[in-house]
Amino acid sequence: MGAVIHGNSGRHPANITGEAIHAKVERRDSQTNQFRGYVWKLDFGKPNHAFDTYVYNLAALEIFAEDFCKSLDSLGLDALNWDAFWEAARTGVFYEERT
Repeated sequence: MGAVIHGNSGRHPANITGEAIHAKVERRDSQTNQFRGYVWKLDFGKPNHAFDTYVYNLAALEIFAEDFCKSLDSLGLDALNWDAFWEAARTGVFYEERT
C-alpha cells in the first residue's frame, strides 16, 4: 500500500513525470457512494520529490492566500476567498502585464 494524498481542489501534478504517482482514484462516501474528491496513490518507497514539492507549494499558497484575505492591510475578509485573492493577485505588486 502506498501513501495517499487527499484533495478535491481539481489541481493535480500534471507536469510531474518519472515520479511515483500510481493513480488518481475517486474517493466516495462508504454509505451513500457520493463523490467526495480524489486521492493520489503513490507507490511506496519510490522517490516522489517533485510531488512533495508540489504539495508543499499548494500548502504555502493556501496559507499565504488566507492571511492575505484576512489581513486588514489587504482585503480584510473574514475567511479565505479564492476569487477575491486571485482578483487581487492580478493587480498591484503581484502582476505585470507582458507585451
